[in-house]
Amino acid sequence: MRKIYSVFTTFLVLLFMSSFAKAQTEKLDTLAACAGIVIGNGAVDFYIGDEQSSDVAANIAYSA
Repeated sequence: MRKIYSVFTTFLVLLFMSSFAKAQTEKLDTLAACAGIVIGNGAVDFYIGDEQSSDVAANIAYSA
């Protein structure tokens, strides 16, 4: 009985830890995707000659 209790407790701890890690990586993925979009828009601005908007986009992406 004691062995079953320890296996069950270990399973619950691992389940909790894996869900926490997943939540943290999802937030980081979202942040990276957003920064990538801002950099892409800044590259388009630079390509069309709007250097000031490109600099602003780079600063925003760097802050993220």
